[in-house]
Order: sequence, then structure tokens, then C-alpha cells
Amino acid sequence: MPSTLSRLVWFTALIIALLSSYFGYNYYESLGKALETSPLSFYDNPFTPTSDPSRRAYATTLYDEHYVPGAILLGYSLKKHGMLDSQVAQTMLLLHTPGSLGELSMQLLQEVGWTLRTVNHIPPPIGRPPAHNFMDQYTKLRLFELDDYDMIFYLDADMMVVRPFSEIWSFPVPLAATRDVRMGYGWLPSINAGSLLLKPNRRLLSHMLEIAPTYKYNYVFAEQGLLNGEDPYWARDITILPYIYNGQLGIKRVFPKIWERFKDDVKIIHYTGLKPWQWYEKPDMPVERELWWREWEEMLEERKAQDLVDISRMGRNPREM
Repeated sequence: MPSTLSRLVWFTALIIALLSSYFGYNYYESLGKALETSPLSFYDNPFTPTSDPSRRAYATTLYDEHYVPGAILLGYSLKKHGMLDSQVAQTMLLLHTPGSLGELSMQLLQEVGWTLRTVNHIPPPIGRPPAHNFMDQYTKLRLFELDDYDMIFYLDADMMVVRPFSEIWSFPVPLAATRDVRMGYGWLPSINAGSLLLKPNRRLLSHMLEIAPTYKYNYVFAEQGLLNGEDPYWARDITILPYIYNGQLGIKRVFPKIWERFKDDVKIIHYTGLKPWQWYEKPDMPVERELWWREWEEMLEERKAQDLVDISRMGRNPREM
């Protein structure tokens, strides 16, 4: 007669087998959905650009107060270089989660031209924790819900426009991004989601969230990992943009000689790593940080002339925010 211990072992093994079968089935089911379903199938005209500037919007996201100085200067730089124009694009959208921004921050962001839109947080899939600093990043996928616009050009709040790029709106793509660069790895085949040109589509967003809990991707990088999925999904249909639309300072750190060759063509600088408003002294990228501060001081002068709130201390000390 089997002992109590023996029966317990067999029962435990049975439970493990059943759970493995359940999760294994769900994994392959969702993987199959991803492999069988192209994101393009959710669009009627995936490769048709919009010619209506009122149906185009720039967008960024904020989940706390830390990136407010960056978002303010990003908005200023978009307007300075003619990106907010009746013949180019007419809207700057800033997505934020409930309670993430204080009243003063919202006032300052609206003053620079951002239209604020509250969106619900998208948590990471259960059992798939991203890196600590990416815990809120799945919420960026709310961009695909913005179907009151035909095209969205998204920029991280730690980016700054340095040259006009109105030609971006003529790219006929459902999703486009630049490749990533990372210290210790160099050039990567995956994308960097710091800038994204995309066509909103709510059904597609629902599908991405449906497969996210079990689809094979590097979930450490949250939404960027999902868009980079290791098996064909977006990888089959994503368009790769030149680095001039996402001039990651990681390029300069990893390949300084290459950066020197194309830095004068960069249209959007991406301040990956330490942010200019984090350190005023001893920056690790003196030229690029000096450029950010020069733009910041220029903006402060314009605000002073318009008799707007003095925010000079905000830039120099993030603890003042």
C-alpha cells in the first residue's frame, strides 16, 4: 500500500504536470496567434501616409515629475524648429497617468504647447517583470489608441529637436523606429523605442496586450521588448529609420568616431544615460549637455519676456520640482 509520502509526491507531480500543460498550451497558443497574425492585418491601408496636417500629432509620455524639464524643452524645441505648423502637424499630445503630475507641472507643460491627455496605466504582464526603470513603459502602447489621428510621431521626453524633420510625415509606414545601441553590445538588431512613427489602431493594441503574457520576447525591456519580439511579429513589418531621428548619445559612448561623422546630420538628440537636468556640473557629454542648457536658457529668456512663471531653478535642481 503506497505510503502517505508517496501519494503526496505523486499528487505534487500531477499538479506540476497539469500546470505545465496549462501554461505551455497558453504560451504556444499566444505564440501561434503572433506568428499567424501580422500587425498589418489590422490596417485597411497600412502603407498610406496622411496628407492632412490636422490628423498628425507629436506625442510624448510622463509617468512622474522627473522628466518634466525634458518634456518642457522638447515641446519648446518642436515649436522652435517649425514642427508645429498648419502645413506640417498641428498637435502635441502628452500622455500621463492619473496623479502622476502636479498642477504646476501641468500648467508649465500646457504653456509650452502640450495638450495633456490622461491615460490608464498598463501594468507589466504577471510574472514578467521588466527592469525597474521600465515598470511604467507598457503604458506607452496607449499611443495605438490615439485613433483620432492618422499618424503619431512619438518622442521620449529626454529628447531635443535640433533640426527640422517635416519629411517624417511622408513615410508610408504603420510602424517605424531606429535600431538600438548599447554599451557592451554595440549595434543591435532590435529597435530603440525612443522615437516611433506609428499608425494608431485599437484592435492591434488589444492583440498586443493579449499575447504579451506568453509571447516570446525580452520582457526586461517592457514595451520595447514586445515590439522587438524574438519571433516574427512586428519584426516582419517594422521600418527602420535612420539614426538622425533618434540620435542616441549611446552611439557617441560606444562609437565616438562614427558619431563625429554624422552628428551634424542628427535632427533629434536622445539624451540616453544621465539627463542634462540631473547634473549641471561635470557632465559626461559636455558638448551635447551644453547644447541642452543653451536651449534651456534661451527658453527661459522667452518666458521672462512673456511674463511667465520663472522655472530656472527647476532646470538646475530636480529636487525643486
